[in-house]
Amino acid sequence: MLEFKIMKPVISVIVLFFFFARNVAAQSLLPEPEWTNTPAVLKGQIIGYDEDEENMTVDVYPYAVYDLNIGPSVAEIKEDGSFRMEVPMYATRQGMFASIGPWYGLIVLTAGDSLCVTLDLPEHLQSHPKDMVMRKMMPYVEHPLVFEGALADLNNDISRFSVRELIWYTYGNVHQNDTPMSPEKLYDAVIRHRDEVYSRIDTLDIRPVTKEFLRLDAESGAAEFLLRPRGWVNTNHVGCEYFKKVISEFEPNTLKWAYTADLPSIANALDFAIFNDTLALRKNPETDSLYVLKNEQGVPYDKAKAYAFYLLGGSDGVIQDGIIGQGYASRLSQDIPFDEKELESLSMLKNKTVSHYFLKKNERLKAELEARRNGDHYTIFVSPTNSGEAFLSEIGKEHLGKVVLMDFWGTWCGPCRDAIQKFEEKHKKLSELGLVTVYVTDGKSPEDTWKNMASGMDGLHYRLKDKQTREIFDKFGFRGWPSYLVIDKKGRYIYDQTGFHEEEMYETILKALKEDL
Repeated sequence: MLEFKIMKPVISVIVLFFFFARNVAAQSLLPEPEWTNTPAVLKGQIIGYDEDEENMTVDVYPYAVYDLNIGPSVAEIKEDGSFRMEVPMYATRQGMFASIGPWYGLIVLTAGDSLCVTLDLPEHLQSHPKDMVMRKMMPYVEHPLVFEGALADLNNDISRFSVRELIWYTYGNVHQNDTPMSPEKLYDAVIRHRDEVYSRIDTLDIRPVTKEFLRLDAESGAAEFLLRPRGWVNTNHVGCEYFKKVISEFEPNTLKWAYTADLPSIANALDFAIFNDTLALRKNPETDSLYVLKNEQGVPYDKAKAYAFYLLGGSDGVIQDGIIGQGYASRLSQDIPFDEKELESLSMLKNKTVSHYFLKKNERLKAELEARRNGDHYTIFVSPTNSGEAFLSEIGKEHLGKVVLMDFWGTWCGPCRDAIQKFEEKHKKLSELGLVTVYVTDGKSPEDTWKNMASGMDGLHYRLKDKQTREIFDKFGFRGWPSYLVIDKKGRYIYDQTGFHEEEMYETILKALKEDL
């Protein structure tokens, strides 16, 4: 009995020790982020900075899970290479891709806090600034950056080439031949690839927090790939059970994936899955039977949202908040302020970070529209002609002796709006050289929406009959929107193209502007 009394407390201590050790081991080194609209600060210096050299910019790409229309944040760099910028955040800790001079990679920022980075260009590069071979090698130099401040240890690790190489080890390697897989085989191949990445992570001489980050990155990358199977599978009918299996395995409904910059892509991938799977099925809660949710003509957004929530197991969650927010973002992206019904639904959202974000954005849009409508930078015309050919003739006669860019776009067309935004800087340069821009849409663009969006686009705006655009599209063989037509100073059609080919179109217009009549 004496022996037992001595041993009992010893056993208790050992049990408590292992219980404590197990819980410490299970405790995450990367606390789960929370929703926020508080910006982070990125500052630092590029030593050896030369503003005349290529790739000497600092750009950060802060995609938000509930608003995919946020453009890059661009820093103003001083002569000594120093910079400071505020970066919008949707989460308290968030990974995002950044270009810092010739370096490109993933960084993790902290809302309300600062991250300081120093890029010290090699002396060889500073003394030979035209050495483009060395410049192209810069992204692959070990330890090219030094971070200080919030999450500095993690950022110093993930900026190393050996770690970045693993981040870039994409899931495109899971399929080595041209024959598509079955959904089941694709799933198994991705799991094997993820486990291989796990093994490689264990071999790296890096901090434990970085290993946890890389495992998280491997998980989110696998989920994004499986939810967007692209051409890897041999059917378009993967069905809801496949998506539910992916969601069950990877549990994407967490803000923790904000660390890896993949959360917006995962929300997007789920949206892609719904709209591209012709066997999108959902259980009727009343009859417990399955019914087809979409047909070949597509599916209304509200039903797509309902199906996504079914796959995710309910209406509450991180991805659900993102999907709801993307609906509001889509409306504002067309320069349409919210109506009373939408404002009421926004006020009822459980996620107040998302609702406050869009309420503020709505107020900014209303003020911007009011200012734009009073400007003289755009003109709206109604063409008196009834045929596409007559309209082309009218434009040609009106602007003979000038170079004309005709941009066929629609308010509903995301690629059209993206192209207009991307071409903005070059368009301004060309306009200063004398380019006339004619934006053309038709009845598929709601009139009020068209007028709102047109007020933000410098140029001449025409709204044609659907018949007229069909005739013009047939004449030039345009296959969709956006499409472009360039007319030179002599009235000749010198460029016609469906799809935005920025450099090709820019060079064609620039050459035409320099030609004498």
